[in-house]
Amino acid sequence: MARSLFLGVWAALQLSCGGTEQPGSVVAKVEDVEITAEELLRFKAETPALYRSEKTGLEELDEYLGSMIDMNLMYLAARSQGLDQAPEFLARWENERKRKLVAAFLQKHIQEKLDIAPQELQQRFKETKWSRMLKLAHIRVNTEEEGRQVVAELAQGRAFEELARERSIYRKTAVKGGLLEPYFGRGNIDELGMPLELAEEVFELKIGEYGGPFPFLGGYEVFKVMDERSAPAGYAVVFAQTTFLDAFNTQRQKVLAELKQKYAGQPNLDGLRFFLARAEGSRGDTLRLDEAEGGTALYHYNGGQLTISDFVTAYKQLPPKRQIPLDSSGVARFVEDHLLAEALMLRTASDEGLEQDSTMAAWVKARKRSLLIEALKDREVGTRLDLGEAALLQYYQDHQERFTLPGEIQMVEILSKTETEAEALRLRIRRGERFEDLARRYSLRAGANRTGGGWRMRTYEQQRHPELYEAADRAEPGSLQGPLKTGEGYSVFRVLAKHPARTQPFEQARDRVKYWLRQEEEKRLIEELLARLREQYRPAIVLYNDRLSKMLDAEAGT
Repeated sequence: MARSLFLGVWAALQLSCGGTEQPGSVVAKVEDVEITAEELLRFKAETPALYRSEKTGLEELDEYLGSMIDMNLMYLAARSQGLDQAPEFLARWENERKRKLVAAFLQKHIQEKLDIAPQELQQRFKETKWSRMLKLAHIRVNTEEEGRQVVAELAQGRAFEELARERSIYRKTAVKGGLLEPYFGRGNIDELGMPLELAEEVFELKIGEYGGPFPFLGGYEVFKVMDERSAPAGYAVVFAQTTFLDAFNTQRQKVLAELKQKYAGQPNLDGLRFFLARAEGSRGDTLRLDEAEGGTALYHYNGGQLTISDFVTAYKQLPPKRQIPLDSSGVARFVEDHLLAEALMLRTASDEGLEQDSTMAAWVKARKRSLLIEALKDREVGTRLDLGEAALLQYYQDHQERFTLPGEIQMVEILSKTETEAEALRLRIRRGERFEDLARRYSLRAGANRTGGGWRMRTYEQQRHPELYEAADRAEPGSLQGPLKTGEGYSVFRVLAKHPARTQPFEQARDRVKYWLRQEEEKRLIEELLARLREQYRPAIVLYNDRLSKMLDAEAGT
């Protein structure tokens, strides 16, 4: 029986087998743990395509069953070692349980209350400013007064393009009458460096209208809408997601206000002042408190309280970008929006018996097993992994082929639709116009407007661009080439440099070396662990092969 399937399936399914108690024929037992036909079929169905068995018939079922047995062996070993009573496991499990209960509460009291029909979303999107993509022109000046002068001259009838050429200090677009090349929308406005609050004003303008002066990039700008088009379908998806998120947050605030009133939530001002005095000069994650100080209440509600220890524990789990200032408003807001919200949702979920729901009970069983197996893996595999510098360097030296960089040709290129267009662009380059500027404006190559036609063509791209790769490989660096007819159009290009295939230096490859060494060592150590467990529990494993055959017949309808 091949067991290597276990490694991939285990990670992909997060050990969800054995989730629900369902009646059915038992096809295997490992001590007191039974595996039913229904569980085996569900395991097979839920296995991601990448990890599915390549076998068929009875051998396929046997391989999936082998993976499930391996999971159960690790679960039994974890239990026999008392990992289910370890303080770190119990703490992690309690966090998982709380998160699941909060999710169940949110599903029942918020998500199920949101009912926005697709037709309504489509109509809302059509009515919003973000359903438009705008072609903009701009005039950049140094001061706000200069900006007002530009607006005054526009009001008197001066042409925007004329003023841009005359007054704009951004000469790259001034020579084009201030015209900005791409159409801008909600998905790419950041490429212009425009903050969202400014974009909100600009996108209120109609075709032909101008607005400003706006403070922008160290100066002031006047924008004019030259043209517009409909935003791509992806914008509608983002709009729908944002709409649902806004509705979700509104409903959440409403529900939390009701819960706060129901449970008579009140801050403890004395506790808050004490905490702020103790926290002064610390970041919260370095704050040291004795047991009595940590038990000081920051907030009271019917049936419970939130303490300084609760705050510090939650604060330490925040990513750096989300950490809050340890002042009175920051602490109070965090307690109410985070700690109190979670506490009251958990209290309500418990009062409503959400934890006794059959789906929740099934999740509890499966997730506990999953965490126990992860705990065993950490103990038996994680503590034995050697990812030190010497081990990394040895792996790098033994697997040089894995860290070989492909050869590449560094170049700039403009792709045109016709030979005539390509020849005209080549002539403009020879006359002194910048290659990159022309590439941004005229090249059909995806991304050229951002890279100025810059391209690092790797050897593995030769099959996709055979004509261009062959010509670039022959060309001398620095020489202007083309127009070259390719399968995509006509190309004008200049090779900047050529780099042959080479081994990546260890310092640059260290992260990849560590990844591959970890992958191979984890696989080896898990296989060693499973081999020991299969031998240890051999007498406790019972297979009912005749029932597997009946399952196969039932699937085939015979």
